[in-house]
Amino acid sequence: MNIVLLDDVRSHNQILKTAVNNVLRKNGLPGKIVLEATDFEQVLDYASKDPPLTLYFLDIRLEQAQNGLDVLRQVRRTGIRDRFIIVTAYPHYALDCLKAHAYDLLIKPVEEAALEECLRSLYQELQADDGTMIDIEIGPRTVRLPIHEIWYIETTGRSLCAHTGRGLFTWAGSLSAMEEKLAPYSFIRIHRKCLVNSTHIQEWNSTMGEILVHGERLHVSRRMQSNLSSGGKKAP
Repeated sequence: MNIVLLDDVRSHNQILKTAVNNVLRKNGLPGKIVLEATDFEQVLDYASKDPPLTLYFLDIRLEQAQNGLDVLRQVRRTGIRDRFIIVTAYPHYALDCLKAHAYDLLIKPVEEAALEECLRSLYQELQADDGTMIDIEIGPRTVRLPIHEIWYIETTGRSLCAHTGRGLFTWAGSLSAMEEKLAPYSFIRIHRKCLVNSTHIQEWNSTMGEILVHGERLHVSRRMQSNLSSGGKKAP
């Protein structure tokens, strides 16, 4: 998931950036900060380019023509699951945030525990969207799988195999193409032959280079370990 920060005080962006990265790394959540904006026009320009699923952290009180809630209303896209978190030192804006359908309100200085609770809840909500399905072609059959039920996908020869709570599903396909399709849904590459749904990761042992997914230990290549906190870079 792309992450955008907007605060007209650059040092505030830096503090929040550090906290967000710490929470992502600690919880093995995918996400990458793609913009640290100090002007609302930078955010509007980013949003105008039809970016992938994005989480916006918006300060309300900007020393500019528009405030964070104005930006939220302009950036929101119909049918896209972007999320907006308002960051402010003024809790009395809570009702305004509710009316604008912001996902959450964080009070400055943002406590990492509150940020962690917010992000964990947000990622679980995104993943549990049972209206999000993926169609796979297995011979003459088309099977529809809820994306949040897929634990991980691995290559087996020239085929792909999805490990799910419903069992195994195998079909012909490319892992790189599947990675592109599942990029907005918290899937990350752990080595060149395996793509994991990060919301099903139970443990991460960086020393051993492995993760635990539903009781199964999976190897994470050294080159791919950074994916557990950066949101997933494509394997070569």
